[in-house]
Amino acid sequence: MAKKRVHEIAKAHGLPSKTVLDALQADGHDIATASSSVDEGVAVRLIQAKGSELKSSAATDEAPGTPAKPETATAPAAVAPTPAAAAKPAAPAA
Repeated sequence: MAKKRVHEIAKAHGLPSKTVLDALQADGHDIATASSSVDEGVAVRLIQAKGSELKSSAATDEAPGTPAKPETATAPAAVAPTPAAAAKPAAPAA
């Protein structure tokens, strides 16, 4: 079979590319990223062998595009005037 990128194979099987990538790496394949190429037959056999396991782990992963929880912002502390600013006399009114 021809070589395909991991993300293309994952998309064709309805799985997140991270899940397929992790499974291939755990199986001993030297693959760094989802854009790495792999023999399609090897990946398909792995997906078929671990299909239910991969689909269940994909279901528990956080949905892509889910926004991160916002950090709680704290109110800035009140800024006190500096001693130099307090010591300046006010400009005389004209």
